[in-house]
Amino acid sequence: MKKLLKIGIWKERLGLCLIAVLLGAQMFASGCGCGAGKTAEQAESEAVVAEVSVTESTEVSTETAETETAATVTEPETATENSESISETETVETETAESISEEENNEKASEHAADQKAAEDQATATQTADDQNAADNTSAADQTASNTDTAQNNESVQNNDTAQNNENTASDQTQVSDDTSATTDAVQIVTSSGVVTGGHIVCIDPGHQLRGDNTKEPNGPGSTVMKARVTGGTTGTTTGVPEYMLTLQIGLALQTELQNRGYTVYMTRTTHDVNISNVERAQFANNVGAEICIRLHADGANSSSANGASTLSPSSNNPYVSALAAQSYTLSSQVLSAYCNATGMKNRGVSLNDTMTGINWCLMPVTILEMGFMTNPTDDRNMQDPAYQAAMVQGIANGIDAYFGY
Repeated sequence: MKKLLKIGIWKERLGLCLIAVLLGAQMFASGCGCGAGKTAEQAESEAVVAEVSVTESTEVSTETAETETAATVTEPETATENSESISETETVETETAESISEEENNEKASEHAADQKAAEDQATATQTADDQNAADNTSAADQTASNTDTAQNNESVQNNDTAQNNENTASDQTQVSDDTSATTDAVQIVTSSGVVTGGHIVCIDPGHQLRGDNTKEPNGPGSTVMKARVTGGTTGTTTGVPEYMLTLQIGLALQTELQNRGYTVYMTRTTHDVNISNVERAQFANNVGAEICIRLHADGANSSSANGASTLSPSSNNPYVSALAAQSYTLSSQVLSAYCNATGMKNRGVSLNDTMTGINWCLMPVTILEMGFMTNPTDDRNMQDPAYQAAMVQGIANGIDAYFGY
């Protein structure tokens, strides 16, 4: 390129020299007045032509040099532009890579933050569950303590009440009526200060009633054997007291005694003028949930010499309550033994009997206590003596205690 510039300069200088020579020649010709075959106009014309030619040559050379120079200059510029374009492309690629890297970093940061948040939430949930369990355990402990306090308080109140009842029982003494006529419904006795039981349920059935009912009813569940609903019972040959009165006298006194000992007691009847069959009496005991049933009766015989007490119990061959035979026999034995010990009455033993309607319909151990012979003068008078009646009641209650293990 420098070489071309030099050539152009030299051409320009040569053109100027040629112009100068021509101008000098013209001036010389004019001055000397010589016409050497050419006029002044021709010489001027030729000079102008020469000047134009030189000028054009110079311009051409100059344009060629400029064009070459421009071309030469353009090549670096183009290279520069290409370099800049490549640089810009690399820059864009770099920025794109940096952007992608930044996005990946942002995604990883977001994932890390999410994982950290989940871990914090899990820790919070675990702590909440632990706090709730601790609260539940505390509540359960408080409830247990409260229940314990309540139970202790109830036990204390119950013990106080029991002690008060025992104290009242020990101090209670009632006057026994001198009137032993047949119109007396019940007799009050001196109550026991003995054992306090655990609240077992006892049903007492004072046998018979003011008027018997000969209407028939089944001897047992599903039985075709029919018997009178209830009979009037026997009567004391010496005292004239009917059996239904004697059984209610002892039954009411026994109720009081058993209640004083802590039993829950139900009576099938508390008056004489009722009409309750033997089936209905057994069903009453079933319905109140009695654990045992004590049926109170008195004996009678054609011979006035027959005396003493006995009990009746179902046998293991009983078609209705054979499953109760063993327990009923134990109950019968315990009551009869304690009764005879307390009264001195002759012990005639336990009799197995499967024909008694009041036994066959029961769903719990049951016994019939024949307290003595109303046809025997001695037994009859004794059973109307208040002191003897007190002994009778004590003996029956002691037998019940023995049955329940007291």
